[in-house]
Amino acid sequence: MGRISSLKSLSLIEFRWANDTQGFDRLSSLEKLESLDLSWSYNMDNNILSSISSISSLKSLYLNNTNLNSTTDIQWLSKLGNLEVLGLRDNNFNNSILSCLAKLSSLKALDLSRNGLEGRIDFQGLCNLRNLKELDLKYNQFSGMLPQCIGNLTSLQEFDISQNHFIGSISPIRSLTYLYCCWNFRAIYYKFHCH
Repeated sequence: MGRISSLKSLSLIEFRWANDTQGFDRLSSLEKLESLDLSWSYNMDNNILSSISSISSLKSLYLNNTNLNSTTDIQWLSKLGNLEVLGLRDNNFNNSILSCLAKLSSLKALDLSRNGLEGRIDFQGLCNLRNLKELDLKYNQFSGMLPQCIGNLTSLQEFDISQNHFIGSISPIRSLTYLYCCWNFRAIYYKFHCH
């Protein structure tokens, strides 16, 4: 690891972890690592996942399709204060994941699509992420009204809530350039403000 201590980006996509995870804890010695992609990697235990929390330089983390299914799998995420991009697509979380993410105040892009999240969504955690520019919630089973606090996301540029069961209207967000809400099984309205 000493020779690659200046590594900024590491992709271990489709990596198959053996029972011996020795060496993974050395990732913490990669003090300049900014991007880590473990998507489609399996057999990661909590020791492997929690060792990621010691990489304080991380700005982008992709854990797409890694069979994560509970907030205990990702509680360590709150230690990554510099994290700007988080990919958690195609896992099996429940709605409690949203409160776990509320502490990631530096997040600019969050992908929670295709997680089977269902029911009424507690947006309070998400509405606190005021630096978010991209929020992807498509292909879940969310239902109910979208809360007014979505209007607090004043940096939001891309918002995808398609393939859910949302109803109601979305508060105006001046920065919004992309809103994708089709294939909701009820009507969604966007309140446009022209100046």
